[in-house]
Amino acid sequence: MLSSWGRLAGGRRLLPFLSPRLVLARPPCQVVCWRALGSVGGIADAVRQSVGADPLRGWLRDRSNQVSHAERENAKASLFLRPTEGLQRRILEELEVCERQRTSQQPGYFEEVGGFSYYESKGEEDDDLPRICRRSRRTGSDQGEELVLLDLQDLVDLHGYVGLGAVKPSGSGKCAFLLELGQAKEEYAVFLHDGNKILASPVIERAVAAEWHGHDDRFLYYTKPNALGRPHQVLRRDLKTGLDDCLIHEEADGEFYLDIALTKDQQYLTITSLSRRSSSEVHLVGLTGGQGGGAGKLLLTPRREDGVEYFVEHNGGWFFILSNDRPGSDFHVFAARANEGFDRKSWVTLAASGDDFSITDMEVFETHLCLYGRAPLSGQPALRVLPLDGVERNASKNGRVPDTVPLQPPGVPFSFQSAVNNDFRAKVLKFSLSSPLMDSTHYAYDMANQVLEATHGGRHDLESPFEAELLSVTGRDGTRIPVTLVYSKDSPPSKESPLLMQVYAAYGINLEPEYDPSVHPLLRRGWASCLVHARGGGEKGRPWYHMGKGRAKMKSVEDFQDAYLHLVTHGLCCPDKVAAKVHSAGGLVAGFCINNPYPCKFKSVIANAPFVDLISVMSDPSLPHTVGEYGEFGDPNSDADLEVMAKICPYSNVRASQDYPAMLVRTSLEDTRVPFWSVAKWVEKIGRLNSGQRDRLLLLTDPEANHHGRGGYRGPLLEASLDNAFLIHTVEQEHTQQKI
Repeated sequence: MLSSWGRLAGGRRLLPFLSPRLVLARPPCQVVCWRALGSVGGIADAVRQSVGADPLRGWLRDRSNQVSHAERENAKASLFLRPTEGLQRRILEELEVCERQRTSQQPGYFEEVGGFSYYESKGEEDDDLPRICRRSRRTGSDQGEELVLLDLQDLVDLHGYVGLGAVKPSGSGKCAFLLELGQAKEEYAVFLHDGNKILASPVIERAVAAEWHGHDDRFLYYTKPNALGRPHQVLRRDLKTGLDDCLIHEEADGEFYLDIALTKDQQYLTITSLSRRSSSEVHLVGLTGGQGGGAGKLLLTPRREDGVEYFVEHNGGWFFILSNDRPGSDFHVFAARANEGFDRKSWVTLAASGDDFSITDMEVFETHLCLYGRAPLSGQPALRVLPLDGVERNASKNGRVPDTVPLQPPGVPFSFQSAVNNDFRAKVLKFSLSSPLMDSTHYAYDMANQVLEATHGGRHDLESPFEAELLSVTGRDGTRIPVTLVYSKDSPPSKESPLLMQVYAAYGINLEPEYDPSVHPLLRRGWASCLVHARGGGEKGRPWYHMGKGRAKMKSVEDFQDAYLHLVTHGLCCPDKVAAKVHSAGGLVAGFCINNPYPCKFKSVIANAPFVDLISVMSDPSLPHTVGEYGEFGDPNSDADLEVMAKICPYSNVRASQDYPAMLVRTSLEDTRVPFWSVAKWVEKIGRLNSGQRDRLLLLTDPEANHHGRGGYRGPLLEASLDNAFLIHTVEQEHTQQKI
């Protein structure tokens, strides 16, 4: 479950924009009021008809129209932002100073495999991407000579864009790198480092995940994507013979995708079929019955069921199963004998979620079971460790109670990130903590002696010029919503303070209150920043996610609105100086709010790759990810789902003659998750129906970005400097609108 270390390295992907051309004639726009259409079936039929009749749909799907539209909108944005160029430069200098201080820290060891320690090292120049290195694991002061396995900056200089999906060291000293070269498609080629050098050609052309196995690392298991990018097959590559790959498993259901992982004891390969309907099942491949072949495929978990999930580990003849007992409920940890049947009635309970601890994941070592979770009341991360001194004893009423690891003082918002703890026999658990006041700090927890030690990392909280509070906001239905508020010690929030609000609320992903230097220029200028941990995220456990997905998506919106009201009514901001910043799925929440400006009256909005054309995207199964997202956002083939989708869809509900906020909307022509045309026509529709505000509606198509923004060292800094300057300019400063 806990994936191996991986990140997007980013880089420069130069899109050859064509020279300016004549603007093509643009079709008219239309407004549909779903509320006037009556019954559920009537609304659904009207919505389906509107998708095909949308005049902007075909126009912006034409590639030449996309390029010319991006050119024109970029020129307009450049003119609007020209007065902020000096401010952008000053903010960029501030961010660069902070980044140099961060990268000057000692490298963090992220994985130890075989006789080597693998880690990330700073590049030769300040603005270089990092290098992946290793040293021999030796005792004493002699750590062995550093060997550079992969220099990301060299690859960027050669290919223009590099995405690093994962680093997979093997026990014999080889290392597999999952790399995107030249283009961001979220699928990778697998390159090998044989211990001496990285091979020039990939051993696998298309993969999403990979795992080693076999004597001398002869075999590579990997997941292969289909034409839409969905990992649908698991294959085994024999690196010694080079024979055709062996198909291990195939997933035919378009709503499910495959993921693979080795159990920590290396006894099994787990093949997990997952869907956004919170459903999964696991197949196991035994790896001890021969070289890479093993005992064949074995179905462990019960057949897939909507709302019920299974994830599996192995230890000492027992399978450890992370699962929930009913749809939408919290996870528990069960155990089943490996040599017996897998009827759920025979499972024993090792650890259960409760009122004070919601289990979200597990890590199984030879002598300990680590439970990752959240505190359901506060939404804060939590960690518990259970000694494994006999499964039967642990499962009995007299078994050991898990040890609670003290992570942070109560009330201090923070984030938790597990390290790659691949050593099955390890007695120490490695992880890192971060907070809005402190950069990532690495910790080692001695599980046997219950001793927590900081190994290296960020400054102590007391040295920070900022303050952070964890607020608990009461929503309209009585739900307690966690909100992280950050501000400067010199400028506590007041009725005059500008405020930046952020929200995500999707996929059960936490909006982590981590160290974020990108907002520091605002905080130093008297702003406050807040993160709204709305339903749909995972901050308060698995039920919190289910409360804000699918037909319950409006709860995410309500939480965001209620947080806004709380901050305004408690005098923590000026209601005329509130801005919002969202990314991807967070665009649904912010997009709804700007169409319906009570209670959230935003002065300015930044939307990066916002998912705002919900109906059109989810109605097109030929797009990557669409079918797999039915469980998250709704199935347009269901009338009941489509009615909810129609009400919340930002694009479908754009209003005429309304005061929209100033908007900076980023997109990319190569975004495979949120299509360019879906973002561009949203901005275009707002502008056409509110023509007097077009100059303040900026669509910025960045040729050096993908769905996650710009990569590399300077990319995120340039984005942050522009964002901050835009917010200050549109929220605090008066400006003269310039007509293009």
